[in-house]
Amino acid sequence: MGEHWLLEVTFPALEPALSELVRYIEANNLHITADPIYTPPGSGLSQSTSSETGVQDTNMDVSEDGLRILSPSPDQEEVDGWIEHLEWRRAMQVKDGIRLPPIHCPVSTCGKLQGHPQALRDHLYFHFSIKPYSCDYRCPMAFETEVNRNRHLETCPLVPIWESY
Repeated sequence: MGEHWLLEVTFPALEPALSELVRYIEANNLHITADPIYTPPGSGLSQSTSSETGVQDTNMDVSEDGLRILSPSPDQEEVDGWIEHLEWRRAMQVKDGIRLPPIHCPVSTCGKLQGHPQALRDHLYFHFSIKPYSCDYRCPMAFETEVNRNRHLETCPLVPIWESY
């Protein structure tokens, strides 16, 4: 592993730094090696490398970013656990000084970017019709987000008259 370390160099701008990095990677054939050169600490990726084919086989229970894959029709508990794990992984990345990647929806047909794990949780609730927020007045309505439930409460016909003033 020691043969792949770069000397510490500062660059006045990003472009020359990236150019130097690409030049080094190509000069040392690091872009075509079948063996993983570096795995970030705490990445927890369960991968095995096949030297014969030069292709990495990834455990199917874990996505490429190290998060477990959601089942085709997850319930609220599974989504909430997945989001908790995402938040933990992001906290570990920050702790290790790794820049946080954007958050993509894990649904293969979507991939929409979300700004925060909580926004992704609400987004997944919509994908899978998970409605944990029900009307406070026993009306049959349920909602994916607390905001939508609160909006409904402003017009719910079952709200007692004395509370609407």
